[in-house]
Amino acid sequence: MALSRPPSACPFLLLRTLVLAFGAHPDPNYFESYLTIASTVSSMLCLMANFLLVNRVPIRVRVLASLTVMLAIFLVMTVLVKVDTSSWTSGFFAVTIICMAILSGTSTIFNSSVFGMTGSFPMRNSQALISGGAMGGTISAVALLVDLAASSDVTDSTLAFFLTADVFLGLCVGLYLLLSRLEYAR
Repeated sequence: MALSRPPSACPFLLLRTLVLAFGAHPDPNYFESYLTIASTVSSMLCLMANFLLVNRVPIRVRVLASLTVMLAIFLVMTVLVKVDTSSWTSGFFAVTIICMAILSGTSTIFNSSVFGMTGSFPMRNSQALISGGAMGGTISAVALLVDLAASSDVTDSTLAFFLTADVFLGLCVGLYLLLSRLEYAR
């Protein structure tokens, strides 16, 4: 029976992943493992930070800041789609890991803030939030299947997916700013 690492080792796993990203040539066979570690550790740390700051930072600030940071990261990643990274694979790996860690943390703050905000509305709004998340996953899966069937160039497909994320994140920022003006939300 293998022993698992103690929870206190999680920040060190992220640090080790980042050190490997900057210092060594990472093994491409373990790329998903590096992404998983960076994502999980940053998500856990941001969840704890959100728990500690929930009464100190207004929900509007948490939601808008997380959406803005996610949009900025996705814009950077959209630009990187068309950049030739063959000469700086270790640097690109590091940028990818850092972007993933930031995205995971900010999406954790966003999701927990939105679920907290939805708790002050009637139950049908919570049900709509959960159903909307499920619908988003379904639409993403269908889009991927259509892309696999119809696309011939992986770069153009990647660009289309990142541009779609950029548009929807921008739309989310605009709609959230509009939410405070609606009488129902007030």
